[in-house]
Amino acid sequence: MTTLGSRYPSVPPDALRRTAIVDPAEVTPRLPAWHEAHPGWRVSWSEAPPGRQAGPGAARLEVDADGGFDHRSLAGAWTDLLGRPARPAIRSRTAALAPAVRHDWVAPELAPGRVVESRHGVDGWCAVAADHAGSAHQVQRALRAVLTRYTGTVGFPIARAVAGESGPRLILSGDDAAGAADPVGAAAVDPVDAGTTGASPAAGVPYQETPAAGVPYQEAPAAASVWLVTGDAMVPGCTDEVAELVLAAGWYPCDLVVVVTGNRVWLGHDRQVVDDALAGCLAADLAATLTAGELPDRMTIERRRPPELGDRHRPSVGWRPAQRTGTVLGRFAELAATQPDRPAVLADDGTLGYAALAAAAGGVARAIAAGGTAGDRAAAGPGVPAGGRVAVLLGHGASTVAAILGTLAAGAAYVPADPSYPPARLAHLLRDSGVHTVLVDASTRRLAAELTAEAASGRTARGTLPPAVRVLDVSGLPAAPLPVPDTDPDAEAYVLYTSGSTGLPKGVVQSHRNVLFAAGNHIDNARIDPDDRVAVLSSFSFDMAITDLFSALLSGAAAVPVDIRTHGLAHLVDALQERQVSVYHSTPTVYRHLVAALDGGRLPAIRVVLLGGEAVHAADAVAYWRHFAPDGVFVNGYGATEISFIAQDHLTAPPAGGLVPVGHPLPGIEVTLCTPSGAPAALFGEVVVRSRHLAIGYVGRPFPTAGDARTYRTGDLARRLSDGRLVHLGRVDRQVKIRGYRVELGEIEAVLAELPGVRQAVAVARDRPAGTVPAERELVCYVSGSAGLTADRLLAQLSERLPHYLVPRAVVVLDALPTTPTGKVDVAALPAPPAPAAGALPDDPLVRTVAAAWSAELGVPLVDVDRNFFDLGGHSLALAGVQRRLERDLGVRLPLPELFEYPTVSALARRIAAATNVSTMDGGGARRAEMAAGAGGERLAARMARRAARRGAR
Repeated sequence: MTTLGSRYPSVPPDALRRTAIVDPAEVTPRLPAWHEAHPGWRVSWSEAPPGRQAGPGAARLEVDADGGFDHRSLAGAWTDLLGRPARPAIRSRTAALAPAVRHDWVAPELAPGRVVESRHGVDGWCAVAADHAGSAHQVQRALRAVLTRYTGTVGFPIARAVAGESGPRLILSGDDAAGAADPVGAAAVDPVDAGTTGASPAAGVPYQETPAAGVPYQEAPAAASVWLVTGDAMVPGCTDEVAELVLAAGWYPCDLVVVVTGNRVWLGHDRQVVDDALAGCLAADLAATLTAGELPDRMTIERRRPPELGDRHRPSVGWRPAQRTGTVLGRFAELAATQPDRPAVLADDGTLGYAALAAAAGGVARAIAAGGTAGDRAAAGPGVPAGGRVAVLLGHGASTVAAILGTLAAGAAYVPADPSYPPARLAHLLRDSGVHTVLVDASTRRLAAELTAEAASGRTARGTLPPAVRVLDVSGLPAAPLPVPDTDPDAEAYVLYTSGSTGLPKGVVQSHRNVLFAAGNHIDNARIDPDDRVAVLSSFSFDMAITDLFSALLSGAAAVPVDIRTHGLAHLVDALQERQVSVYHSTPTVYRHLVAALDGGRLPAIRVVLLGGEAVHAADAVAYWRHFAPDGVFVNGYGATEISFIAQDHLTAPPAGGLVPVGHPLPGIEVTLCTPSGAPAALFGEVVVRSRHLAIGYVGRPFPTAGDARTYRTGDLARRLSDGRLVHLGRVDRQVKIRGYRVELGEIEAVLAELPGVRQAVAVARDRPAGTVPAERELVCYVSGSAGLTADRLLAQLSERLPHYLVPRAVVVLDALPTTPTGKVDVAALPAPPAPAAGALPDDPLVRTVAAAWSAELGVPLVDVDRNFFDLGGHSLALAGVQRRLERDLGVRLPLPELFEYPTVSALARRIAAATNVSTMDGGGARRAEMAAGAGGERLAARMARRAARRGAR
């Protein structure tokens, strides 16, 4: 569906579109000349929807804006592309106008059956009651105000019909700035009566609105987007029956025909531009505006709400509506008392029931409380809770959950610190948050000591901790009763650090009340009950894990943390199956790797798959019903660290195709789409969230509050469908999502700019070359500077300063970065990063098998056996894919940390050979023994042969 008059500076609206089901062989030859003639439009192809095929090889053709567009040029561009004849001019005549027959301007070679969506002009209509329509000029002003409110376009071109001496004439008008402030213009005098002037936006020539003004209706240009007919100007005696006849039988080369009678608004519409549901919304809002004399606060399309999301899930006897009052710890303590023996955490490092988890958390709380007075801890700054802030520098297991709850029980806010982050980033996180204690175990004790040692030595380098920070080892702490402090629900619960455009991460501060709100939405929408087991896959440093953890622990269910980065995808499959996970939540990238790892298998216990953080496609939803519970629900969600989930779409059947919408805003959250200037636009714009459950703010920067709610501009673009659901379209700014991580390109550029010798730097997100794994986006950096800069050295320095998801796949060193005529970096002119050099592979079956697994995951034909996996563009998920492939092909499952330890093909092949007693090439290239030598070699060769045979049989 095309949005009327959509405009959005610098960001072309996805909504401005024409679609058709065509034979590509008919259209493709016209593309070169068409692109030259219509540079403002983009062509894309996709699979024809089921049931819409128009013969062998038919495909769905889409044309949408590519920049510098004008909505009035779309009709002509579309006609040219499909090879249709131009619309003939309507002949002038002086006879009284009779309803015209709508012509079908479809080229003979494309009809019938070749083109499904081929209509032009008005082909649908609807009507709503209007208590007071007003004068023709008032109707025009109200119509323009409604269209502006929907589209964000000011100066919407409207052709208004007036009675002429020889029949109806059209007055073309554009800008009507006064209509924004006074949409109905109740005090205005009708120009038809007063003889005032209008203006033609096309020629800028004023027309005197008299019977001789304007152009004859029969000669109206096709570019007029909206025609307005009031009273009996179009047809004498314009009653409801006549209006219906005009719209049903007439043909009009425009998007909308609005006919206003005494007490009714009729809307004729081109269904390729405005579908029936949207037409009903426009007509209802126009009628409401005419009746009330002002625009409604919210348009009809913005007020649409779905049925209760939870009703789409299988009935649950044990589910109870979530408790949304009190504190996080108070609710957990209630459940620990009523169901002490039920499993609370099923993790890689152990299992804890509710009573055992409460006791472990009590031990942590007592140890934190023994470390000093509340007054000392609160020195971090205003707004910090009485118990201060405590960092949790732990891995991904049961002990981390106990530490989080223990921190809350001590009356403090917790600050998750992922041990995999570079020390410099961790030091900034801990110092910026003002923590007084760092919780560690045996695996992170040394890291914490390194962070504090520099401060203790008196050095004052950027990013060091103050010497007063206490390091507390929580491993082996004795159990203790769980204290439940009388914490204010609006007090801090946690601080999460997310990517910041200034080059430093920023801490998002969230309250107990808001945690209960986010977890409560998840519990109620997915009907989570005590029998459920909820996977917790992302790091506790991301809000995805917060939602998963507390939706389990606050509903009586079990949380199932799985450390994918340590154990890999095969372990994930095993953990989901063995621990009978029923609610799964991850980024689409992790989900696609999981589906690939299933290798055709099923996990029928998973009744809910919830994805978020990246675009979700119909193929992702289709995969759900192939691999998981057949009566389950596939959920696409959209959110932000500042509020967790904003909107969700719960699907009980696969969608037809394309992007899966992110659904309606959740209860308690209001979403407005806005233009860059902040003006509301119901159909397309930046997502602006208003809710009392937004984060308190950033560390040291609280969000302003208006009334009882806060407002947050997300920087995301969205389109609103006619049923009220939102479709996420990307970013307004330079923030991107890489494997679900929120990445500010400016943060990477800021770190690069600080490196010695770098004069200029730019970071971009590119589509990764498609291999046998799902296509992904990757980061690439381009730099220029002094002589001697090398990509390898710059990558190494970035790895020391940035977390893994911010480290680019490649750094390209150029003499100078290309620029546009305005002096900005010309991103489009940046060269693709060079393909990694690769020589011939040695004649060794084991090395070739390892290299094939690398090539498949990296999406390249060959790899250098001595290059580091991560230097070639790999990441932890891709390495987990290598682990899965090697287990399939060799029957050997190496722990994922060993794959990190042996990051080249040759080193990994030697490690596998040692683990299985199979010979391979040494570092100098000499073969130590034949592949089949020894019992170990025979066993491995036999396994490889059996697996190859099974794959061939499939």
